Amino acid sequence: SQATAANGVIRVLHAEGEHLLKGAPLARMRGFDPPVADEHGEEPTDVGPIDACRGAFIFGIERTLEHDVELGFRQISDIALKALSPGINDPTTAMIAIDRLEEALDLSFDLRPGTFGVHDSDGAIRVLIPFEGFPNYLSIAFDQIRHYGAGDVTVMLHLLEALERLAGRCQETCDRQALAAMALLVVDETRAQSLPEPDGARIAAAARWAMVIPV
Repeated sequence: SQATAANGVIRVLHAEGEHLLKGAPLARMRGFDPPVADEHGEEPTDVGPIDACRGAFIFGIERTLEHDVELGFRQISDIALKALSPGINDPTTAMIAIDRLEEALDLSFDLRPGTFGVHDSDGAIRVLIPFEGFPNYLSIAFDQIRHYGAGDVTVMLHLLEALERLAGRCQETCDRQALAAMALLVVDETRAQSLPEPDGARIAAAARWAMVIPV
């Protein structure tokens, strides 16, 4: 309402869930006039646009799942990482976590990276919010799993199968390219493990679909 009244625009500088230091700027406000003092030199006592903007943010000591989609991907990925640790060595749980991440990524194809605009009742954009979307979620989901699980052929084959299924379902060329790039990184990571030649051949065969997609 403050932005509409002032015909201004608020650009949020941080995504939900980001860690901020005290005093960090939260947003940039364009088109807002500073408070004007009255004839006695006193500024208005009602809530101004800066205070109203600051009051729209919610702060906490921990991230929450309510709106922080990225946190959900990290938590499921962490389950896979713990399962892949030498002290636990539970590839079945790691593969189940990959399945859940695949399902979540399938739901996030429509979440395009960029800037999300909030409109007022007249259709004018009043708030701009940064949004990283699918490519970021893909990286959070699988980067560490492919790195720390590279020595487990079964898990890597399962990951490549998940990536291939997702590539077959997505509509955007850029998403297919991101999925293919992730698959090729899986091949590179496993190759660095000096696996037996038959296992390396199985990995390469499972990623063949990605090699025909330009990245």
